[in-house]
Amino acid sequence: MTAQRLTPRRRGVAALSGLLMVLLCALGGAQAAQAGTRVTDATTNGTRVTSISENGQALRAAFADRGTLANPGVSPAPENTYPNISGSLALTFVNTCPEQRFCTYQRQDNGLYVAYDFYRCADYRLSNWKDLRASYNHQTAGTTVRFLGQSGSQVDDLEAGEQRSVSYGPVWTIRLCG
Repeated sequence: MTAQRLTPRRRGVAALSGLLMVLLCALGGAQAAQAGTRVTDATTNGTRVTSISENGQALRAAFADRGTLANPGVSPAPENTYPNISGSLALTFVNTCPEQRFCTYQRQDNGLYVAYDFYRCADYRLSNWKDLRASYNHQTAGTTVRFLGQSGSQVDDLEAGEQRSVSYGPVWTIRLCG
């Protein structure tokens, strides 16, 4: 019997199959079944995980309970995002937020931070946001940033010119220009 050489395509399929088997074993039966549906659960450590399988994020939510792959996300994307920066740089960024913007930051799972600069009026859906973080509404007078909970009700707000810490644990949506 002669040995068959694997084509690059077959090697890729074999590698993906192996990776999928490892992931399924790690998830367990119940979580693997759950990964195909909308996930909106609290994890065992109390942090909120939101993820939608249509966006390819259900697997991310299943791993978030294990403390991996839980970087903060925003949809739609804000005007500017500055990932992998130090905590002091993130705080300086918020304190010097450009005019007509809303600025804040979150911690990434690699221990560094990501700063956000929001400009366009929209509802921004959050995933894996938590903790008390400095925030600055440097928009024009009369423009309020509203923070909405899971049900869509307002849990906090920042008036124009207001700069303070916001608790993002209960926040599921940032409404700019609300």
